Amino acid sequence: MYYNNTKIFVLFVFLVFSSFVVSAQEKRDTTATADAIIRVDGSIVYGKVVEVNQKEVKYRINNLWNGPVITLPRKLVYAISYSNSTTQIVTAKFGTKTIKTLEYDQNGLEAGNMTDSTNNIGYNIGHGDVKVGLGFSREYSSFSGVKDFSKSASAPSLYAAYQFRYNRFLVVGAALGYASFKYVSNVTSDYDGIAITQNINETISTLGVYGRYNLMDGFIKPYLLLGLNINYSESTMNGDVFFMEDGKHVQTSSGINGFKTNFVARAGVDFMISKSFGLYSDIGTGTSLVQLGVIFSLK
Repeated sequence: MYYNNTKIFVLFVFLVFSSFVVSAQEKRDTTATADAIIRVDGSIVYGKVVEVNQKEVKYRINNLWNGPVITLPRKLVYAISYSNSTTQIVTAKFGTKTIKTLEYDQNGLEAGNMTDSTNNIGYNIGHGDVKVGLGFSREYSSFSGVKDFSKSASAPSLYAAYQFRYNRFLVVGAALGYASFKYVSNVTSDYDGIAITQNINETISTLGVYGRYNLMDGFIKPYLLLGLNINYSESTMNGDVFFMEDGKHVQTSSGINGFKTNFVARAGVDFMISKSFGLYSDIGTGTSLVQLGVIFSLK
């Protein structure tokens, strides 16, 4: 009886010891095959890195190699220490300090040719977007007395802009515009026996600066835009006064030009068909109500 109890106790101790050894071995093996993702705030995440691109770091959590892919914004990751003892600097910023180490991507680019970084203003200024568009429907006028005139655009207004990313969601830019409009008024007074016709031709050249906030950062970019325009307006005004009783006409002609500033508020959306080409549409104040155009990205 004593022999059997001793044998059972020894077997129990052996099994418990073996389980601890196996558990410890599995833990060491798992840790050895994990990649260490070091965030810019100093925290460390262990997992298996599956992709590093220009915007995100994707990984699977430790011990769940077949689990869901978790995504971290690239700007939150300082470096990755891979299980094969290699290290990749992802964002050259750690805490509040900028580390003087060039970024290196897995796509084969050398550090000297590093690609766009969200907060790299120097890079972003030279790799912005060119926008060219047409404007439709009159919205702005430099004349305060043409409320009752009929208005029409001589042609769609032209618009060109260059913009670059200040950070992930904020974009700043400068724009040029050109528009021409006609205003016509016909007033007849049977009591006075006169008919007055007035024609105004106006051209507007615009230089503006703006900032826009992208509500999303992806293939579709809805945005809100605020800006300031400096408009140079040049107009000619021709009038004709017809005295019906005498059958006489008195014609007048004058010109006016000058500068005027106005604030611009617009809302729109970009549709990026490819990395370097897209379409855009927006609506709001300015030399046109609605704009449609194309985007050429220099990235």
